Amino acid sequence: MGYVRNPTMGMVFVLDNKPAMVVDDDVNKDAAWNRHVELIRLRKELASTVREWTHQEDKLKTRVAELETDNVKLQTEIDTIRLVNGTLEEELDDWKNSAKQAAEEDCLRGEKHCTCVPLLRKELSDARDLLRDILEDPESWWRDDVRALLGGE
Repeated sequence: MGYVRNPTMGMVFVLDNKPAMVVDDDVNKDAAWNRHVELIRLRKELASTVREWTHQEDKLKTRVAELETDNVKLQTEIDTIRLVNGTLEEELDDWKNSAKQAAEEDCLRGEKHCTCVPLLRKELSDARDLLRDILEDPESWWRDDVRALLGGE
């Protein structure tokens, strides 16, 4: 390590048998060396900073990808909930309309129906459908799903 006069390049600072810095004859060699050392230090610091930023960027890209995946899943869940909510709102409106019709309907003797009438009518309709199924296939009443509908075990 030290300065060597090179006939073509002038004064050359040699480090590990390799030219590290060319210095003109009229330049203060110590000041030039200090600038050179500071430049090397800054280059190393810059390389370290770039590596750290690259690492942070990779971590951020991974997190963004995770959040995008979560966003797709949540959007799917939201769409499903909206669909179910729409169906439930339609069913609720149907129940409200049925209850309103039942309350407004007069019996033969001028009696008013209570709001349980739509439910009873639905149960009657389901029972008729079940009876039709049993009459079409007499063995079907042994099936577990039919026995459950009939209130069996």
